[in-house]
Amino acid sequence: MLRWIQTSLLALTLTMSLTGCLAVPETLGIVVRAARGSAAEIAAQQRAETGTAERSDPARVLAAAPATEVAAPTVTSQARPSLAERAVRLLPLASDTPQPTFTPTPTSTPLPTATPLPSPTAPPEPTADPLAAAGRPIRLEIPAIGVDAEVEAVGLTPDRAMDVPKGWMNAGWYQNGFLPGEIGNAVIAGHLDTSTGGPAVFWDLNQLVAGDEIHVTYEDGSRFTFAVEANKVYDHDAEGAIIESIFGKSLTPDLNLVTCDGAWDHGAATYSKRLVVFATIVPGQTVFGSGRANQID
Repeated sequence: MLRWIQTSLLALTLTMSLTGCLAVPETLGIVVRAARGSAAEIAAQQRAETGTAERSDPARVLAAAPATEVAAPTVTSQARPSLAERAVRLLPLASDTPQPTFTPTPTSTPLPTATPLPSPTAPPEPTADPLAAAGRPIRLEIPAIGVDAEVEAVGLTPDRAMDVPKGWMNAGWYQNGFLPGEIGNAVIAGHLDTSTGGPAVFWDLNQLVAGDEIHVTYEDGSRFTFAVEANKVYDHDAEGAIIESIFGKSLTPDLNLVTCDGAWDHGAATYSKRLVVFATIVPGQTVFGSGRANQID
């Protein structure tokens, strides 16, 4: 107790030295008086002094009022916000949040419709070839020189020359070539004379001129008419382009008549020349086996 009192007096001495003439605080006064009496006496004494001071000086009463009597700052209690209010506070204001821009829903692109395949077109029926059913040529007529001859079908000799008909007065159609009336060069040959030197079927063939008509009749009765265009004479051993012009292809249905010409060659046992009469079809004069007329261009 004595140590506590001494410590308090030391604190008082330090306080006075710092404050000079300042009044000793009441709290320090309590400490001094505690050295002179018990705690109860000191409290009673304090209350007595306080009451006297209050009666004599109102301002001092206010300054010396116990701290426990000073009203504490009023704390305004606030109601705890509800969960909904807190949720609202957490949500941003509508004006602060940018509105999402409207993105139009893309329209679906219609799938392309399948293009219907064209219906298959039936291939055109092949035009009936009148010569296919006509058979083979059987008759040759040349009114200008009086020829009305049977037609044989002939081929090639062993030395690959065109063969001749067996009858002196018959004509021979080269069956390895084109048919008369078919597009191409058809060839019919005939003897100039007989083995005795008398006239044969084409004795007067060199008398034909351009425009003279030649008729060829088939087994079914079809008849084709040709007109003479020119006469030409070639060597009996001609080759190449001459042979092609007589036996080869052409753009129109043509007919060429061939017979011997020139001098007799005893060593070769043949005439030295060949006479060729070139003729072409006459449009509109062809008669088929049914009897109807048909134009061939």
